[in-house]
Amino acid sequence: MMKTQITLIISFFSVLNLFAQDHMFVGANGRVNFVENGTTNIKGNLINNGTIKHSANSSISFRGTGVQKYKSPTPIVIEDLTISNASGVLMDGQFIVNGVFYPILGHLKIDPNAVYASQVLFDSLSSVGATPTDASHIACPVLKRGNTAFVFPIGNGTYYKPLSISAPASKTEYFGAAYYRVNPSDAGFSITTKEASLNNVSSVEYWVLEQYNGSSSVEVGLSYNSANFTSFVSSCDLMVAHWNGTLWENKGNGTGSVTASGMLLTGNSTTTCGSPMAISNFSPFTLASVSSGTVLPVTWLSFEVADKPNFNQLSWSTASERNNDHFNILKSIDGVTFEKIGEIKGSGTTTEKNDYAFEDFQIQDGISYYQLEQVDTDGKASKSELKSVYRNSSAVLIAPNPANEWVKFSSNHSDFNAITFFNINGHVVINEQFESTFQRQIDLKNLAQGVYFYEVIHEDGTLTNGKLIINH
Repeated sequence: MMKTQITLIISFFSVLNLFAQDHMFVGANGRVNFVENGTTNIKGNLINNGTIKHSANSSISFRGTGVQKYKSPTPIVIEDLTISNASGVLMDGQFIVNGVFYPILGHLKIDPNAVYASQVLFDSLSSVGATPTDASHIACPVLKRGNTAFVFPIGNGTYYKPLSISAPASKTEYFGAAYYRVNPSDAGFSITTKEASLNNVSSVEYWVLEQYNGSSSVEVGLSYNSANFTSFVSSCDLMVAHWNGTLWENKGNGTGSVTASGMLLTGNSTTTCGSPMAISNFSPFTLASVSSGTVLPVTWLSFEVADKPNFNQLSWSTASERNNDHFNILKSIDGVTFEKIGEIKGSGTTTEKNDYAFEDFQIQDGISYYQLEQVDTDGKASKSELKSVYRNSSAVLIAPNPANEWVKFSSNHSDFNAITFFNINGHVVINEQFESTFQRQIDLKNLAQGVYFYEVIHEDGTLTNGKLIINH
């Protein structure tokens, strides 16, 4: 059978909107060209097995409500990239941004099932056009090419923890950075193996910074926040630490007297405040202290929110606590105005890991925002990052999962009239449309064993996505 190559050209000043039930699939012989000022607003998935090219002032914007997926075996080069989806985008492939990245809401994360290198490359004069936050940043490796200073908009999907570099010497040189919210010792970088000048090394986080295609020396900056320390002294005690392959070495303090929050730069003094100093050796970095006055283990290890059948589940962990009396549970429907909905007793002073949980049964459709407020015994308080969860009462239940020869879809809230299955390559393998119903059984005998994704369209146009495993 002869294959036909289809080329789609989105012309000057045009906008393409792909709504909640729409995905963009580009086949192996397909090509999509967006010329000047073309904008693609995507509320479904973007699966590319062909060629997608954007030109000057063009953009891709992820604006879905549920988790969106991006997959491409080759990098997609675009001018601007926007993420405005609280549920985030799972990446299986690379974006190259020539213009501006806009982190409005949500995170870019690596798909757990990714088969391609998943990262974002900022080229030459590209920049970040909105201020990243805990609620919106890149939670996968980021590359920067060119000879301009840059702040990597990275984190782990819970905490925004940027890393900065001063301007490299060459336009062809580039650096790659990523942030990891784990004990460096667990990654093979023992925090007890350190230079004598360092009193203690952070036990809960580290950054990786790699240099490619060049040899420039640059100043390196790590983000810090006094709310992340069990004890904090506004002095020159805080230092940048670098793992040299054998131990953590002191790379100084080039910022000066640290206060509430900011970027701690590598410096020319390893005992007190100094001036910024460029370095030429990279790899893992973290925060350290030259005195016991600043205790580095960060209180917050994790904070997660998940929607359960009849409630929203909040769970969080602390690495250590100092005079912690209790946690207030705060909730908002707009992300601005919060109210207290509960309280959990703290563990006082401890250096042990502690796990906590709270169940919110006062749930509603749409996005709910949550925040934790930790209150000391003396009344001082600090807040966690902001977390959100999206609920849709029209969501369907499927059983069994994993399935064998059949699977049944059912909903007690909203009738549905179409079900589509996609394989892991994004190809449609089942597409059934029918009269609206609250229950439907799908025959799976003709599908091979493996992982599939389904999409259910409800009467009101809303969409339910999910994953089904078939075991014959």
